[in-house]
Amino acid sequence: REYIDALATYLLDRANAVDGDTVVLDVGAGDGMLAHFLRNSMAVRSSSRGKAGSASRTPTIVATDDGSWRIRPRFDVETLDVREAMSKHRDECQQLIVLCSWMPMGVDWTAHMRTGGADE
Repeated sequence: REYIDALATYLLDRANAVDGDTVVLDVGAGDGMLAHFLRNSMAVRSSSRGKAGSASRTPTIVATDDGSWRIRPRFDVETLDVREAMSKHRDECQQLIVLCSWMPMGVDWTAHMRTGGADE
């Protein structure tokens, strides 16, 4: 839980550092658990920031996975590979942050992340 809360706080800070919308794209998301718990943690943190008198922009969290490992989604997961996911969501936002839950061994998606328009 500490990891999720710390990551949620970091992502909220990044979202509030830019003018415009932020999308956090979780590629290789498997069952979607990370994105689900990040959404929950951000909701709590955004609510407490709002009560403290400061406006807070909450990023959109999107879980994607190509389905090649046949992991049954437990939460919302879009069936897209890394290139498709970045192409679909890049134009929806001012800032695109990419997380990678499960990069298969021997496969390197980082080149796609760098050339696909990820800001972080």
